[in-house]
Amino acid sequence: MSRIGINFDKKGSGPQCSVGDWTTVHWVGRLKDGRVVTDSKMEGDQRPKTFTLGDHQVFKCWDLALT
Repeated sequence: MSRIGINFDKKGSGPQCSVGDWTTVHWVGRLKDGRVVTDSKMEGDQRPKTFTLGDHQVFKCWDLALT
């Protein structure tokens, strides 16, 4: 079992995600003490990540949490 926790700050407005769907997310990764270690809106071109759900293109916890 993973020790990674996932909190949803803002629920999406589209239909329920299923394995095989394209998914687009913004994210913030924080340590337990609140320090930010990754933030999609502060890195690179500030665009969200788009990936195929369940296709192992991202962290496994994303594939699990978004379905």
